[in-house]
Formats: sequence, C-alpha cells, structure tokens
Amino acid sequence: MRRWLLVVLSLLLLMPTALSEPTPAVGITVETVELSENGGTISYPQIKNHPDPAVQDLINRTVMQQGRIAEHAATLSTLAGGATGLTVTSQAHLTQVAGVPSALTVVVDARGRMPGGRLGVWTQPMMFRLSDGEIIAGASIFLNRDQAQEAIDAYILDHIVPELSVYLDPFLLTPAPIDRLTADGNGITLYYPSEDFAALSGRSVAICLTYFEVPDIWDFSPEGTLALLGATPDAWAIQPDSAQAIAAAVQEGMVPGIPAVVGDRVTDLIEQFGESLDPEYFPLGEKHQLEAAPFRKAWVISDEAGEDSVVTGIVSLRNSFFGLIPGRTQRSEGEELLGAPASSVPLDAGTAEAYGLPEGQLLTYQYGENSLLLAYGQDDLLSAVWLSAGT
Repeated sequence: MRRWLLVVLSLLLLMPTALSEPTPAVGITVETVELSENGGTISYPQIKNHPDPAVQDLINRTVMQQGRIAEHAATLSTLAGGATGLTVTSQAHLTQVAGVPSALTVVVDARGRMPGGRLGVWTQPMMFRLSDGEIIAGASIFLNRDQAQEAIDAYILDHIVPELSVYLDPFLLTPAPIDRLTADGNGITLYYPSEDFAALSGRSVAICLTYFEVPDIWDFSPEGTLALLGATPDAWAIQPDSAQAIAAAVQEGMVPGIPAVVGDRVTDLIEQFGESLDPEYFPLGEKHQLEAAPFRKAWVISDEAGEDSVVTGIVSLRNSFFGLIPGRTQRSEGEELLGAPASSVPLDAGTAEAYGLPEGQLLTYQYGENSLLLAYGQDDLLSAVWLSAGT
C-alpha cells in the first residue's frame, strides 16, 4: 500500500501541465490530505471543484512538488519505532475578491526527520493565482523591489532586532527574505530559510509586518497582486462598518491577524506555535508569549496553569483592530467610533506594570459576554487592544 502511494505521488509530480485561459472560480474549496505511518504524520492541502481541471491539477501538483510531499512520504515510510519522527503540517487560505476566490496561499511546515536523514525544520510558503494556477512572486507586491528591501531591512533593525532574544543572532534577520513571503489583507509574513536561522524552539523563523508599519513600498494598484490577495491601501484605517466589525469580532473572541480565539486550549496553541519562555504572571491568570510570527508584540492570557487552561484574553500592542491601531489612534478617535465606554479605570505605575501596559487609562466596552478593553497612555494615544472573556 505504501509503495503504491509513493508511486502515485511521484506520477502526479511528473504529469504534464496544460494551461488554459483564466476561468471564474466560485465553487473552489480546499481539502486537507493526511498521511500517517510509523508515528509520523503529513498533512497538505489540495484544491477541489475548480472549473478548469488543468488549473486545479497544476496548483495541486505544485503544492506537492514545492512542499516536497513525496519526499516526506518516503521519509515517513522509513521511520523506525523509537526514532525521531516527522510531522508535516500545512496552512491554506483562499482569498475572495467580490465573493469570488482569487488566490490561494499555502505554507507547508516540516519538523523532525528531513529527506536525506538529518534532523531539522523546513518551511515553504506559496501563493497561487486561481485564474491560471501560476505561482505569485513575492516581489510582485512591491512598487520597487530594491527600495522595499531597504525599507523592510531598516524597519527590522530599528523595531524587531531590539526585541530579539539574546540567544539569537540579530544579524541573521537582514537582508529579509522578501521573495519568501505570503500576503493577505493585514500585511505580509516573511519566512527565513530554516537552514540559515531557527528559533529557540527549533522552529523556522518568520516575521509578520503590517502594511502601515512599513509604508510607501506596496503596489496597491487595482490590477496588482495585492488587490488579488484582498489587500487595499486603507484596509487598516477606520471604515464605515468598523464599529459593527469590532462588535462582531469581540463577541466571537477574535483579534484580526492573531490565530487564537478565546476559549482555545493553551496547550494546543503552544504545540502549534511554540513557547520558548515560561509563562509570566498576569493579574487574571498567566501571560503566554507564543513564538510564531503573528504573536509579535501580542500575547494570550490563560485562566490558570495546567493542561486544561484556556485562553481568556488576547492582548495586542501592534495589530489594527478594524482601525484602532496601537501607537496611532487617539482616544478621541476611539470614542467617536465606539462611543463612551462602559467604564474607565486609571492605570497607575504599579497596575500598569502588572498588566504589561503603560500608565494611563483602561476603557472597557461590553459586547455580549466578552469585553474590549482599550489602554490609552497618558498622552491619550492607544497603547494596547485587549479582548477579554466575561469581564
């Protein structure tokens, strides 16, 4: 059975490609294929229901080829009991523009026994146009590649290197791998080659950047790549429907750009995203600084320690919350959008230190069972967005 599977995988990678004209792609879905053997697992996406079978075949074969699925499957078949295993996971996201799927983003991540026998980690990002199945080049999102490289490197040196663990070499962060990225409506994620750089947990290193953090380098033209990926030049700003979007997100326990939801098991998040440092004290439980790129300057709060702990809060000092942006939004703008808060309490020096926030005011808005807490500094500038369960 295993040999037959490997033969099928190999034939799929070798089949010729037939390209066609762009075709509407309304009914496309993503299916996850899972393989399990000898204590290891492989999970990778394949698209279904594309109106053009040749385009569907092209995308699926490219995912398997660039994701090294056949190679990982061969490794999986050789694993012995008690030896280091192999775990290959994947993420896939279909972007829709005007209700029609326009692009597919895939990230394949492998940890454990690599092809060739060595132990390690490996990550491969991919973006596809659904009209013709072709790979979207990372550099196509920039107005000028060289200027983008310079601006992103400068931002990393000024804002990310100072936050880096003393156990990692900051000089490995630049030049940033701007050809190895994925993009969405919030920003981009840069994926460093794992043979060059690894996090303390042994995972591959990635960095998330929002569009407003590094301005003036993006190609937001209506026919450009970013438009295909659902990004617009003012998506992070306050919009006419921002208040409604904020209310819905708080009730659902979600913060845009952060892959955690109130009620998630913390142990599951740690397994998926890594946690190199021990959790810290937080007045309402424990503070977990997860290692993956989306959690830069953000953390999750758990109700207690132990296997059964769940997320009771998410704090972000960076992401746009439908136009509420830490470091940019004035209190007057926030209150104009959301109205007067249900409560406002001062954050004196001791309280602010305990919460990991600057001195100022903490404003609370109630949405169903959950609350949105906005921390403003003494200068009335928003410093943090805090989504909390049941406060």
